[in-house]
Amino acid sequence: MKSWTLPVALVLAVQTATTAIEVAVPVLGPVITSAAGVPPESVGYVSSIVALGSVLFFLFGSWVIRVFGPVRVLQLGATASAVALLFALAESWWLLLLGALILGVGFGTNTPCGAVILRAWVPQSAGNFAFSVKQAGVPLGAIAAGIGLPALAGVWSWQGALISVACIAITVAAIGQLVRVKIESRVRSIDDKSLTPGLGLAGLASHLRRPRIARLCAAGVLFAMVQGSFYTFLVTFLFDAIDYPLAFAGIMYSFASVTGIAGRIGAGWIADRVLGGVRTMSALGIATGLSVGVFTTFDPASAELAVVLGVAFAGLVVGSWNGVYLAVAAYEAPPGRVAELSSVTAIAAFVGFLVGPIVFAEAVSITGGYQASFVLMGLAAVVGAAILPRGST
Repeated sequence: MKSWTLPVALVLAVQTATTAIEVAVPVLGPVITSAAGVPPESVGYVSSIVALGSVLFFLFGSWVIRVFGPVRVLQLGATASAVALLFALAESWWLLLLGALILGVGFGTNTPCGAVILRAWVPQSAGNFAFSVKQAGVPLGAIAAGIGLPALAGVWSWQGALISVACIAITVAAIGQLVRVKIESRVRSIDDKSLTPGLGLAGLASHLRRPRIARLCAAGVLFAMVQGSFYTFLVTFLFDAIDYPLAFAGIMYSFASVTGIAGRIGAGWIADRVLGGVRTMSALGIATGLSVGVFTTFDPASAELAVVLGVAFAGLVVGSWNGVYLAVAAYEAPPGRVAELSSVTAIAAFVGFLVGPIVFAEAVSITGGYQASFVLMGLAAVVGAAILPRGST
C-alpha cells in the first residue's frame, strides 16, 4: 500500500459525502421547487448560489485552514453543508437560497484543503491520478444521490431523503477525526507555509496577471459552465422535456455519474502517462462540446436507447477535467502557495458553476425550450479547449 493511500481515501470520502449533499437539490429539484412555490427551472439559481458560497470561501477562508488545519476544516465543511441542506425543509424559497449559500461555503473547503493534503503526500508523477481519484468523489456522491434520494422520496418523503444524506455527511466528518493528527503532521512538516492567511482580491488579481494561469482559469470557467449546467438540469430536462418519470430521470443522473467515475480516473491516468494535464483537458473539452450538442436532438419521440447512450457519453467527458485541472494548479504552485493558487483556479471553476446554470435557465425561459441552452454549452466547451495554455504539464 502506498503511503498516500490514507490521505487520498480521506479526501475522497469527504468529497463523496458533500457532493451527495450538493446535488440533492438538483436531483429532487421538481419536488423541492414545487414545495417552495417556484417553477422547476429555478433550481438553476439554487445551484448558482451554492457556487457563490464556495467562491466566498476560496477568497476569504484560507485563514481557517491555517488556524485549524486542512482535515479539521474538511470536517467543519461537511457538517456545515449537512446542516444547511436541512433549510430546504422549511419549504421557503428564501431560506432555501440561504441554505444554498451556507452549503456552498462548506462544500468549498474540499478544493484548497484537498490540494494542501495531496500536494504534501503525493509525488508529482502520480499527482494527476491522485487528484482525479479525489474528484471521482463527485460522481460517486451523485450516484448515491441520484439513486437513493428519489427512491427514499418515493417510499418515505423528500424531507426524509434530505435528512438521510445529511446524517451520512456528518458521520464521515466524525470518522475524519481518527486520522486527522497523522495526516496533518506531514502537511505541516513539509509545507507549513502553504496554509496561507488568505487570498483576497489583491492576491487573486496578482495570480491572474500570469498569462498561463489566466488562460487556465478562463478555460476552467467555461468547462465549469458546461458541467454545472449539465448536472443541474439533467433530471429536470429528462422529466420536463422528455416526459420521463422522476425516478427514472434520477437513475439516468446516476448513470452519467457512473461513467463519470471512469472518465475522471481515466483522464488522470492519461494525463500522467500519455498526454500531460493540459493536452488531456483540451481533448476533454472538444469531446464535451460534441456530447452536449447531442442533447439538442432529444425530444419525447427519441428512442430511449439513444437518450441513455447520450447521457453515458456526456457523463464520461463533461466533468472529467476537474482532477487534472486541480493537479496542474497544485503542482505549478511554488512552495508556500499551494492553497492560494488552488483557490484561484477553484474560484474560476466555481464562477463557471455559478454563471452556467443561470445562463442555461435564462435561455430556457427566453426560447421556451432546451435546445438553445445546449448549443451555448457546447460552444463554451470547445472555446475552453481552444484557449488553454500551451504545453503538456
